[in-house]
Amino acid sequence: MRSKHGVKDQHRINRRTAAKHGWTVVHEFTDNDKSAAKADVVREDFETMLKALRRGALDDGTPVRGTVVWIEDRLVRRPGDYERFVDASTANDGFVYADEYRVLDLYNEDVEAAGLSAAVQAKKEVRRIQRRVRQSHRRRAEAGIPVGGARPFG
Repeated sequence: MRSKHGVKDQHRINRRTAAKHGWTVVHEFTDNDKSAAKADVVREDFETMLKALRRGALDDGTPVRGTVVWIEDRLVRRPGDYERFVDASTANDGFVYADEYRVLDLYNEDVEAAGLSAAVQAKKEVRRIQRRVRQSHRRRAEAGIPVGGARPFG
């Protein structure tokens, strides 16, 4: 499901969140139109962000001290990606992580576990939607109703 907020809106919200906490946005990572739910999709900016978090700096040497996201499921939708994000974010001491509504302490095991649980729930919802869409397409195809799109089904 697409977010009701476009990428530009999400970046604007993130800048507002950072400013509210006195933080400076040094880079905006964007993997627009690349599913965070699919294992076979490489999100180049996500991978670059993980690298920057582990190093504590962008490729040009600009220091990186944390991550601001609009909402967590815009960042990850798979538990493995969440674990990679936490590992990169906590590779250095004192990094921050916040969404529009709160600052989260990724160094706290309870917060980490809650985030992992949210990633599991996001993956579950993605699977549920995929199943419903497949069933809908199958019913339409069996009834002789075109599904449409670039790859018709049936």
